[in-house]
This record gives sequence, structure tokens and C-alpha cells, in this order.
Amino acid sequence: MFEVRRAEPGDEAGICRVCTAGWRDTYDDRHPEEYVDEVVDEYYTEERVAREIENPEGWDGWHVAVENEGIIGAAGGGLTDAETGEVYVLYVDPAAQRQGAGTSLLNAVTEEQVEAGATEQWVSVVDGNGVGTDFYRQHGFTVEGRREEEGESVASLRLQRRIGEVDPEVPDPEAAGVDAPGSMIDEQDRESREVRETGEPREAFEASGDSSE
Repeated sequence: MFEVRRAEPGDEAGICRVCTAGWRDTYDDRHPEEYVDEVVDEYYTEERVAREIENPEGWDGWHVAVENEGIIGAAGGGLTDAETGEVYVLYVDPAAQRQGAGTSLLNAVTEEQVEAGATEQWVSVVDGNGVGTDFYRQHGFTVEGRREEEGESVASLRLQRRIGEVDPEVPDPEAAGVDAPGSMIDEQDRESREVRETGEPREAFEASGDSSE
């Protein structure tokens, strides 16, 4: 049985392993190998993650799912304004999926944001990542728009839900057998990390009006 907790010094290797696998799973067939490697080398190094564990400036830091002393999932988020939370990154080891780790990690991030005053939550998912989109929909998110970044070869869907209130209409994701895939998050993870370091607010998302899959 796994547990979810705040990341601690020494967790960086496991976080990097899970996130690197998730990033590659999402982008290996969408971006040149050189680009995929470049992002991994910049954002998923043990040195960088160790610094983020010690000092998560600009976001809420890492949460991890741990089973038998090994990390099987990692997630993190933060507030983009006083009432808006963002899920920046959430990955689960493919071998550990459908055990509820993704749901528990999302809950941990959400609880922290609700305590900080957030009333809504957003996440970006690669357009075409049906497993990831289904995961979030099972947790009450709806697709609010589609975003294409200049110079990028893939687009992302923006999903949103209300948080901090009980919605009896939202199905139980565990009962539905849905759990987080190995990768769900798109360029938003990379962009958000740049915001954390520079302190510059990310550009506001403008919905395209395309809420279909």
C-alpha cells in the first residue's frame, strides 16, 4: 500500500525517474528526440529537484506517492492568483497505475490549494492524450479551451473545475477504474517552472472556444 506525503531530501532521484518517464511517454512521438532530451536535462535533474524540495519558491512544491520505500508518483501545483490553483505536474509510474496513486496525489495538491483560498483549479493536458483527459474529467474537470503555443508542434487542452465544495454529481474515479497515466501534463509544466524562477506571471490563457476532443 502506498502513502502520499510531502517530498523530502533524498526523494529527488525517484521524482526524476518518474517524471522523466512520464515526459518521454508524452513527447517522444511528438517532438524531436533532441528537444525531449533538452527538457529532461534542464528540468528533471536531481540537483534541480533537490533545490525545489528544499526551497519551493513560487509554487507549493512536490508531493510524492511512496510504496515499499520507492516513489511511484509525483505531483506539484501552486496558485496563479488568490483564488485560482494550477496543477503543474502529475506523473505516476506506469507499473503502479490503477492503484489510486494519481487520485491521491491530485487530492493532496488540491487540499493544499483549498487551504490557501483557491476556489477553482486548472490543468493543461496534451491534446490527444485521451487517458489524461479522461482522468481529469472523472475528477470533475471540464475542457474550457484549446491552446496552441507559437513554435510548438502540439496543442494543449485547458481543463477547469471548482474546488473547496462538494459536488455529489462527480463520479468516484476509483469506482470507474480510472487513474493517472504515466504522463498527463504538457508544456505548462515547463512554462510554470520558468515562472517560478523569474517571478514573472505567466500569460493569461485565452480559450479558443473549442471544448471538443
